Order: sequence, then structure tokens, then C-alpha cells
Amino acid sequence: MGGCAIFITKYYKSVLTVIVIAVLVFIGYSQYKEKKMYEEYISLSVKNDMQDLVNAIVDNERIYKNIIDEEVITKGDAYFLARNSGYMMELYQKYNGLAKIFERIEHGATQNTTGGTAQKIAAFFGEMIKEESIDSSNLDEVKIELNDDMRQKIITIKELNSLWVSTVKDNVFGVIDNEDDLVFNTQQFREHYGENSLSQQFWVNLVVDIEQNTQKFLWDNDLLDIDNVLLN
Repeated sequence: MGGCAIFITKYYKSVLTVIVIAVLVFIGYSQYKEKKMYEEYISLSVKNDMQDLVNAIVDNERIYKNIIDEEVITKGDAYFLARNSGYMMELYQKYNGLAKIFERIEHGATQNTTGGTAQKIAAFFGEMIKEESIDSSNLDEVKIELNDDMRQKIITIKELNSLWVSTVKDNVFGVIDNEDDLVFNTQQFREHYGENSLSQQFWVNLVVDIEQNTQKFLWDNDLLDIDNVLLN
């Protein structure tokens, strides 16, 4: 009987061990799948948001150039510059924070100069149309004819945006100069980065380089803040 009891005890221990291992494997696999699904979800957000960010910067470059050439700011110009600069603020702050959460950059490596600068540019153009109802019927209505002061402000803001354009061209696939016309091929962009955007380095480099260029712009122009341009 004693030998039989020992055998049964060993059997149940073996069964229990197998069950414990199976449960641990199941838990590990479930956690892996959850992590994988989370990473895929974040990767899709990275790709979509980076597309929006690049579009905003490229679109603003076109608008600034048109304002300088035409010497007027239309309601549509002010609306889209305010909107795009708002996107710039929101998405820079989001991915600057995300890069730090995932420890892709150190916490002290970047500040929020870009986010604050974009926010103030958005407010500057938003103020021009704050009392306006904007729709497709009045986008081309002239809001401001450029005087020397406003022309210089637009030229200076465009200098900063052009640095952001250079950063985008250096870090993001699909942005090209086509006979002096900046083009962002979103199809090439999405095909190139596929489904694993989170693990790639381009968006991290973009965040870091944008911030460096913002600070360089302020330093080179002897500016403490973009308000020194916008409010003077």
C-alpha cells in the first residue's frame, strides 16, 4: 500500500506540475498577445499621426510661400495655419512624451520649446479670424494685406517652418522636392513603414531633430521666445 500511495502522490505531483506549466505558458502567451496587439495599435497611431504632422508642416510651407508671393493673408490662410500649427503642437507633445515613456530618448534630452512655439503660432493666426465664420465660400477672402511689419513676421515664421521641413525631409520617407514644389507621397510613406512604426527610429529622430532646430532658430535669431516675433 505504501508503494502505491507514493506512486499516486508522485503522479498527482506530475499532473499538478504540468497544469502549472500550462497555466504559466497560457498566461505568458496571453500577455505576449496583449502586448503585441497594443504595439500594433500604437504603431498604427504613430503612422497616422506622423502622416498628419508631416502634412501640417508641408502644407504650412506652401501657405507661407503663397502669402509672401501674393502679399495678402486670406481667411483660408489664417484658418489652415492656425489648424496646422495646432496639430504641430499636439503631435509634437504627444510623441515627445511617448518617446520618453518607451525610453527611446532620455527625459532630459528634449524640452517642449517646439510645442510652445507651435501653440503661439496657432494662436497668432487664430486671432485673425476669431470673430469669423469660415467655410468654403469665403476661404479666399482677403483678411490682411501685408505691410512691412507683417511681411517680416511671415518671412521669419516661414524660416522656422523651413527648418522643420528640412527635418521632415531628413527623417521621413516619401517627402521630396519636385521642381521646387514640396510633395509628401503618403502612399509611399505608409507602404515603407508598414505595420511596425513604433519599433522604427524615424519618429523618434523627427521629434529630437525638430526640437533641436526650433532651439537653433531661436538662438540664431537672438530670440528668447517666438512671441518676440509675433507680438512686436
